[in-house]
Amino acid sequence: MLVVDVTELARRVRIRRADLGLSQAAVSEKAEVHSSVVSRLEHGQNLPDLGTLVRVANALSTSASYLLGETDDPKA
Repeated sequence: MLVVDVTELARRVRIRRADLGLSQAAVSEKAEVHSSVVSRLEHGQNLPDLGTLVRVANALSTSASYLLGETDDPKA
């Protein structure tokens, strides 16, 4: 069973977004989610459903595996 560290997920979303020079609004637009979704993710306030996680990962040009901490390679 996969145990998700919400704090680590939040940190990885925040760092990846910053590394790409994107605003939260830009990520939410690319992921086709409400801007509050990205904000709540970055603050560790919610755990996204699988579809949202994949859309956010795609918007950040990375994988859900990276965001979940299963790999340290953002391009994997």
